[in-house]
Amino acid sequence: MKLPYHTMPLRIAAYYAVCAGLWVLLSDRLLGVAVRDPDLITNLATAKGWLFVAVTALLLHVVVRRFVEEVTRREELLRERNEELCMVEEELRQQLDESERNQHELRESEENYRLLNAELEQRVRQRTAELEQTNREMESFSYSVSHDLRAPLRHIDGFSRVLLEDCGDQLNQEGKGYLTRICAAANRMGQLIDDLLQLASVSRSELQRRPVDFSNLARTIALELKQTDPEREVTFTIAGGVSALGDPVLLRVVLENLLGNAWKYTGKNPRTAIEFGAVEGEEGRVYFVRDNGVGFDMTYVGKLFTPFQRLHAMDEFEGTGIGLATVRRVVERHGGRAWAEGTIGVGATFYFTLGESYRLAESEEG
Repeated sequence: MKLPYHTMPLRIAAYYAVCAGLWVLLSDRLLGVAVRDPDLITNLATAKGWLFVAVTALLLHVVVRRFVEEVTRREELLRERNEELCMVEEELRQQLDESERNQHELRESEENYRLLNAELEQRVRQRTAELEQTNREMESFSYSVSHDLRAPLRHIDGFSRVLLEDCGDQLNQEGKGYLTRICAAANRMGQLIDDLLQLASVSRSELQRRPVDFSNLARTIALELKQTDPEREVTFTIAGGVSALGDPVLLRVVLENLLGNAWKYTGKNPRTAIEFGAVEGEEGRVYFVRDNGVGFDMTYVGKLFTPFQRLHAMDEFEGTGIGLATVRRVVERHGGRAWAEGTIGVGATFYFTLGESYRLAESEEG
């Protein structure tokens, strides 16, 4: 057990006094008992004294050296502690300097943030004004397309039909075929104008979010499609209780295009099956329209939702290539996405999501 530093000298002195007293007392008695010659006792006593002095000196040397070593060791520890304290003090000083620099940089960042925020607000106001100007131009363009282009098309179609009716007897089959193609092209152009106007209105119209009964809407569209060709054998399978929160007009556009495409691309099937429903996926509720029509090659799936891109020739199936682009635009405006899967000769399935809108619809209905 190591003695406390401040009591060590006192304890050493006490031990030395006890040991020296016992030595003197015991050695004198032993000499008196063992030796009878006075001269020999005197010589032994003298030798004993010198031995006591030598042993005492040696003990003092050992004790003093250990004491000095202990003092030296403690001074070394104290010096190391002082060095550690100096290092800690230096680290604290550096941290203080770094903290001051960070505060200065933070003040500069805050100032730069105010300036950037003001600049951003200015840019937002400028872009808003530009967007409003663009919307006005789009409205003007839409009005021009709707009125100025439709009149020539109506004239082309009307005069072509008059020629067929009034002068059909004077034309050969080739001439009649040309006039028929002119009428068909005018009708396709009119349909393209309608689709472009619908796409433009989808992009700029303000969303009016309300609960939408998808199941009932799909049944209504299916009934309208059946009325266009009552002779077709088409089985519609529409899941019940499917709802969402969104713009009723725009969501009707989505279902009209998807169910209309399913109706169109199953036109050559003797028995048609078209299904509408919803499943839960990683992105939330996923709505789908599935058919057993001609399908498509997945190599070209990236073209499906691009305007004017068609995977089937005009002489096979009519269309302008705008419908699916409109579907994607509506879905993205609702915070979702659209995609498709298909197999040639087997059919196709079109999927879309609407973000979190369906949960809001369910909570409102609840």
